[in-house]
Amino acid sequence: MKRIIILLCVLSLVSCDKEFLDVRRDSSTVVPASLADFRAILDNPNMNELAPSIGDVAADDYVVDSKIWNAISEVSSKNAYIWLDDVLNVYESNEWSYPYKDIMYINTVLEGLDKLDDESLEAKDIRGTALFLRAFKYFHLAQVFCLPWQKKGNDGYFGLPLRLGAETEYRSVRSNLEQTYDQILKDANRSIEYLQFGKSEFRTRPSKAAAHALLARVYLTMGHYDLALQHADKCLDIQSDLLDFGQLNMSKTNPMERFNNEVIFHHRLTTKSIWASSRQRVDQKLLASYAQDDRRRQAYFKFFEDNTAYFVGSYDGTSTQFAGLATNEIYFIKAECEARVGGIQDSRNTLWKILSTRIGGEFNPSDIPVDRVSLIDFTLRERRKELLFRGLRWMDIRRLNALENYGYTIKKTLDGHIYELPPNDKRYAFLIPDRVILQSGMQQNIR
Repeated sequence: MKRIIILLCVLSLVSCDKEFLDVRRDSSTVVPASLADFRAILDNPNMNELAPSIGDVAADDYVVDSKIWNAISEVSSKNAYIWLDDVLNVYESNEWSYPYKDIMYINTVLEGLDKLDDESLEAKDIRGTALFLRAFKYFHLAQVFCLPWQKKGNDGYFGLPLRLGAETEYRSVRSNLEQTYDQILKDANRSIEYLQFGKSEFRTRPSKAAAHALLARVYLTMGHYDLALQHADKCLDIQSDLLDFGQLNMSKTNPMERFNNEVIFHHRLTTKSIWASSRQRVDQKLLASYAQDDRRRQAYFKFFEDNTAYFVGSYDGTSTQFAGLATNEIYFIKAECEARVGGIQDSRNTLWKILSTRIGGEFNPSDIPVDRVSLIDFTLRERRKELLFRGLRWMDIRRLNALENYGYTIKKTLDGHIYELPPNDKRYAFLIPDRVILQSGMQQNIR
């Protein structure tokens, strides 16, 4: 741990838009140059933390009472909840800077590996880890700072500034959306070539299963359902475990264990005070969609006397929300894509496999629709009930409105005023912090 801290202290002397400071070697500093150094950088717990959560704050899995909203001091949460523009300007460290700091570390590792010219299995696995992490970080950034992927014309939409080296002498320039997704896919696909383990011993490290899971998620977001299905299948060929919710200890504060058998790659969202159990209440319409014999009601929620509830089902095993990759998400990607590309019975079989571990009572295979349109709708409803508070709902609303004409408007009420976010609104891409725009000269998102 001491070695990791020293390495990151050295790297932290780098400013994202300034030159390297004159860092000198002495007996108290270590310049990363060995495989052990590079592994230590990537094993830093920060690499598994702080995925952007403002999308989930802005989504619709929960509601906040007007009095509570007015009393919240955290500006980013308050403003993101109703899609105001001033979300990330209060603190220098925010959901833009956290991933880009990690990307700087990742690029340092990749450049160091190139200089080291080591072809050992450990070196390859470290390279695969770095490529996976860069793809993962850029994908999460794209879900909140870029507009959703469209059926065509993505070269005409703003993407992310793609920093692919550790050098800092040049100002950041935004790519277009097509270039951003091309880079994410390139990194994720290359990571499969280098990662040495199908299923990692440590859930905080990526594996081939994790890379396939990430690609399944990315291709789903792009509407490439055949490719998403291919990678979902490849992931589940390696890791297909499902929890039996009937065996969970529902008396625990959170019945879900960290690193449980469904977790493929562990990652966490940034924590938001608006999600505190004393503040958020699960949307009543969503809560009512769970049948009484649906074990997810007990696993995911704690109820108050007035039958309102707050969410406790994080796969992190704590109050911090899980943002990683898990088999339950991959089963739902598989089921949705099977239904969309014509595998109706395959989709029904996939849904039965997972839902039979979640729902008790009288639920049976005949309850799953047999026509394609009804089956897709059923799959999307169950996906939402399964994957809430995971950083996925915002992604789903964006992709379904953009690609499938979902026509869904998010609505929230505060102090008697109704706030609405209609399909394909420009506010589905949050504004980049003012400080970054001023320092870099990049184009800001359109309003």
